[in-house]
Amino acid sequence: MRDKPCPPNGVQAALIALTRSTFLKGGVTRKAMADLVRSAGPGVIDTVFRGARFRVHLGDNLTERNLLLDPRTEREELDFLIAATPPGGVFVDCGANIGMYALVVAAARPLARILAIEPVPLIGERLQTNLALCGFANVAICPQAAGDEEGEIAFIRDTHNLGESHIDPAGTLKVPVRPLAAILRSHGIAAVDSLKIDIEGYEDRALAPFFRDWPQAGWPRALVFEHVHPDQWRTDCMALLQNLGYRSQGVTEYNTLLRRE
Repeated sequence: MRDKPCPPNGVQAALIALTRSTFLKGGVTRKAMADLVRSAGPGVIDTVFRGARFRVHLGDNLTERNLLLDPRTEREELDFLIAATPPGGVFVDCGANIGMYALVVAAARPLARILAIEPVPLIGERLQTNLALCGFANVAICPQAAGDEEGEIAFIRDTHNLGESHIDPAGTLKVPVRPLAAILRSHGIAAVDSLKIDIEGYEDRALAPFFRDWPQAGWPRALVFEHVHPDQWRTDCMALLQNLGYRSQGVTEYNTLLRRE
């Protein structure tokens, strides 16, 4: 499938254009429009989003649906990270999903180094496909989970929204897990300019040991983290980051944007 183009048919293209240019791209109607696009033709469609190419699966992943139908999706977060990633810098996308952040930053910063960390195999396959479609040479993919241990960990794959697949002892999907610092060292990274982390309530298990073990001079200056699962944290991520000198630069529906001077 990777090498075979997947353009929308005429009806789908018209529905996509209509949705993108009107209120129909809003969260309330976006799912209905995605279902309509899917019913009108192929359920897998190639698209371009902010300079990066994606093969979108309409049925099972919110991120893919959003980037197809809403050109403004997560604009504040993406603009923030692009601005914080200098030419020749390093951006780490922890919980990369199908590469929306990693590939958009790579498109905007072709001289930067991008590491996309995504442990779920099916999502990782889509990420690999999207990277091949883009042809970017500055992106590496790590098929591991970031956590507070080294070994193997159980995942539950969410079949309704793959982006909500998460670590759970009851899961039957086993994936390798490593501390974030160990992952970075294995890829030859010594300092990080910007970091996005969205790992479904496991953010604290990745961030707390990272900041404990990573040299302060190499800490990211800019950080975007998903704040919607605080009940699952063992360590309060916001308090941790504030104590380390990070200050809020904005809050969106799902994410907090932080900078450390």
